[in-house]
Amino acid sequence: MMFPDASPGDQIMRTFTRSTRRETINSVGFAFWLVLAVVTFTAAGWLTWAAGQAREAARSAQCVGNFKQVGLALLNYESTYGSLPPAYVADAQGKPLHSWRVLLLPFLGQDSLYAKIRFDEPWDSPNNRELHAMRPSTFFCPSGPEAAEHGFTSILAVVGPRTLFPGSGVPGRLTDIRDDPESTLMLVESDNAAIHWMEPRDLVWGDMSFRVNDRSRPNISSKHALGEHRGAHVATAADGMASLPDDRPPGDIKAMLLIDDGTKVDLPLGIRRD
Repeated sequence: MMFPDASPGDQIMRTFTRSTRRETINSVGFAFWLVLAVVTFTAAGWLTWAAGQAREAARSAQCVGNFKQVGLALLNYESTYGSLPPAYVADAQGKPLHSWRVLLLPFLGQDSLYAKIRFDEPWDSPNNRELHAMRPSTFFCPSGPEAAEHGFTSILAVVGPRTLFPGSGVPGRLTDIRDDPESTLMLVESDNAAIHWMEPRDLVWGDMSFRVNDRSRPNISSKHALGEHRGAHVATAADGMASLPDDRPPGDIKAMLLIDDGTKVDLPLGIRRD
């Protein structure tokens, strides 16, 4: 039986139907690849973020370990000599020559480096400058590798009256503490002070800001992630470690640095013990 040829209208309809079907398939395919691309980029971004968080957590843990080593060395020094080291070693005229960090070298397993230092010359004399490239890793936090490359330490004392480092060549003693040693700060972290580890210089009470991460003045600072905030590590006089977030009130930080102000600092609020 013979069927008549399709009419022009039928041919147009078939062509339109096939075209529509192809467009639908192409649209579905495009949507699939678009969704796949979005998921891929999102996953890659999350993995990058997670890897960065893991690296920072590892750097922060190493920084805590370095603080603990230096803090323990200070306590061993105090046990050996009856006092903490002075903030700096001075010459007969009172000019600072060397940092307390240099005096700790024998307590950090750095006896050979300690033996090479000319204590009768300034820390930056030609002879002592030859030692500047020898950077004990204990005095640095890996979160600031650029600073470490220049020998800039991350671990500082706060020098001033009624602190554990009163300055003027006078050593502090743990027996001088009248407040709770567990909330009295002995060492603080600073990632922007630009102080060489051998340099007889630290944060100074009268010149510093007591707000964590206040970049307008020398201060306690770092970028460790502490929940919703950033913060810095500190070591206490009771051989403890804590982390100060950048929303910690300046008054609390002052109280923790002083050894005899009588202010009770509530540790669980804004401070994390390790």
